[in-house]
Amino acid sequence: MLDLEVIPERALGGAQWELVLGMPLIQALEILKRQSDVIRKVHITYSEQPLDVDLVVDLVEDGIRLIFDPKCQRLRVIDVYDTTKAELNPEISSFPAADDHRELILSRVCIFSGSDLSEARAPVFPLECFHGNSHAEKVGVARDEKGDIVGLKVDLMMDGKLRSGRLGDARPKIKERIVRFGDSPQAISLELGAPSKLFFKQEDKMRIHSPPPHPNKSSDYFFNYLTLGLDILFDATTHKAKKFILHTNYPGHYDFNIYHRCLFLVAVPVDKTYAKDDSSAKDLMIDSFTKWNDVQEFLTKPTDKPVVLNRSSHTNSSNPFGATHCYGYQNIIFEVMRNSHIATVTIFSR
Repeated sequence: MLDLEVIPERALGGAQWELVLGMPLIQALEILKRQSDVIRKVHITYSEQPLDVDLVVDLVEDGIRLIFDPKCQRLRVIDVYDTTKAELNPEISSFPAADDHRELILSRVCIFSGSDLSEARAPVFPLECFHGNSHAEKVGVARDEKGDIVGLKVDLMMDGKLRSGRLGDARPKIKERIVRFGDSPQAISLELGAPSKLFFKQEDKMRIHSPPPHPNKSSDYFFNYLTLGLDILFDATTHKAKKFILHTNYPGHYDFNIYHRCLFLVAVPVDKTYAKDDSSAKDLMIDSFTKWNDVQEFLTKPTDKPVVLNRSSHTNSSNPFGATHCYGYQNIIFEVMRNSHIATVTIFSR
């Protein structure tokens, strides 16, 4: 039985861990993974239309349900739905009844921010969840005077200072950073910080470096920024950035729970030959929540066939989530899941 401390409107914690409202999904799952000796059974529930229903992590044997906002993928409600399976701090687990002759025992405890459970939202990104990393509030594209995409604009969230001396009043700092095609690894690191991992394409394995060493001269390599939800590919010969990959972290995708969701917004000019009429010949605004079937007719011809991508690893050739389809438009590739949600957006230099 778990020994738990309830912190109203903020968190639920054990002796060596704490689940905080506003915490990213990936961070919460990592905590549960590290506690697998005492938290033995975890079920993740999501919808085939993942933006319509909360993403729920159920600690089945412990009577605890973690409810995450389907868009920002941060914790909005902690529901201890069976208090007989956990030992709660005494001031929470029981209290005297009105006549003072008996004691009432709570059967359920919900931790959320606000006054109405039905309207509870994930609070501002908690400072205690940064752990020295930066996170992306939003990501857009940088363009030159001709309108061509030359890089990314990243609004970085970083540790902020307490405004009133209370942790609950702390807010992250937001700073805009711009990375461009042709930037060196050093220039990228100065803007975004050191990457979470370094991936050499030909070696097909991850390496963790801080700071990163000199890359392998024989293969292109990625800077993986997992907490920003993006990858940057460098050319093996020139050591210049040539491709950006933005990840949406939808459940049901092969890479789910590797990257934090990248909240991007990309304006895509529509080719007039694809538009039905003049009113349609405008920029399309595509973000992390856009469905491909809502924009496909403006970006591809009916006869265009996608490239089928079926991911697998060197240790497991099967992919339980099935193949995805990749569609190219100008210098952008959209990877689309079977439910029409966009899994990744790849932008490459021309």
